[in-house]
Amino acid sequence: MGDANFENSLEAAAAAVVVCDPAGVIRFVNRKAESLFGYCRDDLAGQGIEMLVPESSREVDAALHAECFADPCFRPSGLGLERTGRRRDGTEFPVDFSVAHLETEDGPLALATVRDLKGLKTQDKQAAGDECSDVATYEWTIEGIVTSWSAAAEQHFGYSSEEIIGRSVMLLVPEDRVGEMAAILGKISAGLATEHYESRRLRKCGTTFPVSLNISPVKDSLGVVVGASSIVRDLGDRRKAGSRRNPDQVSPLVESIGEAIASSTPEGIITCWNPAAERLLGYTSGEMIGTSASRLIPPDLASEIDQVLARVKSIRSPRSIENMLVRKDGTLAPVAMTLAPILDADGTIVGVSSVAYDVTCRRTTEQELHQQAVLLESANAAVSGETDAIVGITLEGIVTSWNLGAEKIFGYSRKEMIGESVLILSPKNQLDDAAAIVAKAVEGLAIERYESARVRRDGTTFPASLTISPILDANDGVIGVCGIVRDLTAQRRDQREIAEWRDKAFKWMEDLEQSQRLAVMRDFEHELKVIDLQQEVERLRRRAAQDPRDAGDEP
Repeated sequence: MGDANFENSLEAAAAAVVVCDPAGVIRFVNRKAESLFGYCRDDLAGQGIEMLVPESSREVDAALHAECFADPCFRPSGLGLERTGRRRDGTEFPVDFSVAHLETEDGPLALATVRDLKGLKTQDKQAAGDECSDVATYEWTIEGIVTSWSAAAEQHFGYSSEEIIGRSVMLLVPEDRVGEMAAILGKISAGLATEHYESRRLRKCGTTFPVSLNISPVKDSLGVVVGASSIVRDLGDRRKAGSRRNPDQVSPLVESIGEAIASSTPEGIITCWNPAAERLLGYTSGEMIGTSASRLIPPDLASEIDQVLARVKSIRSPRSIENMLVRKDGTLAPVAMTLAPILDADGTIVGVSSVAYDVTCRRTTEQELHQQAVLLESANAAVSGETDAIVGITLEGIVTSWNLGAEKIFGYSRKEMIGESVLILSPKNQLDDAAAIVAKAVEGLAIERYESARVRRDGTTFPASLTISPILDANDGVIGVCGIVRDLTAQRRDQREIAEWRDKAFKWMEDLEQSQRLAVMRDFEHELKVIDLQQEVERLRRRAAQDPRDAGDEP
């Protein structure tokens, strides 16, 4: 479909998703759909949607498909859209689905979310009870756009699926909780979950109600955060009306979180400054609130930060960067920051939030990893006379060092690989195996000369020998993993050539032995003839030496 972020969001969805065009041609399916119908996506892409329904139902489903595009409104599940699906092996099963419409540069598309009803028929009452429970669930993209909405969410917030899907999640947040939501978004962007957090949310009618929030990041297959899943429990009368917080107070989440959190107006004036920010940079909230955030930026980095902020505001989605900030004492603090726009219910940018954490220790660890990698590379070159790929990675599998041998073998430059997951170097069918190898090293176990396959930048695979070792700190704690990869392509080629030459040599020896046997037989026959001739000559000689008078007696 062209939008990688949107496809990643669909890929991470908990339900089977099928996207098709007005002609009924399948344009995209996610992994859940592959598993549900038994096809791989390459088999389905470009094929007609009728592949997924029995022949007896195709006429009805074609009419339904045409109706969906003729009247492009949202059709939630449970409204008579129950049909029969057909798997690759020919088995049929009951399905329920909802349909949403997308407007893209290539024209309109229909997005169907498909649910297998087999085995669920007897649980309808229980499911209905769940839908009416006090737990609302919904999902949203990393940009804050709602992508799924349960029936319980409709009851809690008053918005139907048609009204809320495709709109900003900030519609559900009271004005006094915007900073709190910015902190949650910052945590999600960093891959962190928020659990059992009590707050308030906003209904369509404008009233607020107390809730308990569980918000978890949704990641794609490479571990990249592409969205979030929210579980909202209505606390109802469990909390007294008099326990509402003063809107002017900073959210307890912002106060208690370990990362430095600040928010500012679109013009860069600080409006929120939590205790972790005080500890990191030395300024109190009284010193920072109401002042310009520019005092924290080194002059030589100001233009770079301005560009990032402009990007955040233009695309209205978070951006993560690593940079330096100026402490109160004038020293520089290396930090990793996630900058996110703060939007009101209408989608207007009303500020920018930042979540930062000190990466001094991590950078020290990375330097140690790099030094270890350099030492290993030097030792390897001295011993083997070759330059193998030597890769340093964190405990999470993120590449921190990448030598020239790695560039030569894999085709990726150091700039391209630093900060990326090491799993992109493994074939898709060996990802679990690769993750298990890293996990063993994290546990302190070394793996030597393990033969496997790896993937180059151009997509080709090659045989490799892996030596994986944990990297320990002064206290023998594992702080990283070092991998040495040797390309076995030439070795395997030499082995094949040696085997071919060996086979040829054996054939030549067999031919030689056969030739020698024939030659020996010919020589033996010649020797026999010589012996016979010698015997005849000897007989004639003896005859000639006899007395002539006795010659007549000899036969």
